[in-house]
Amino acid sequence: MLRSLRDPHQRLACALTLMWKRSGIPQRELALCMNIHRSYLSRILSGERSATLAYVELIARE
Repeated sequence: MLRSLRDPHQRLACALTLMWKRSGIPQRELALCMNIHRSYLSRILSGERSATLAYVELIARE
């Protein structure tokens, strides 16, 4: 199911994905830095799972 970008949760996922892609860090490496499984990070970046403030800060820092 495709969610609308009007949904704040989905807009956050898009912003986090953009930050991650601009960092040039492989998803696997970012997941290791965040101490989470790569598939869980993938679900956060796709908007399937909610991102905690701690995860948002970790992605933004990278």
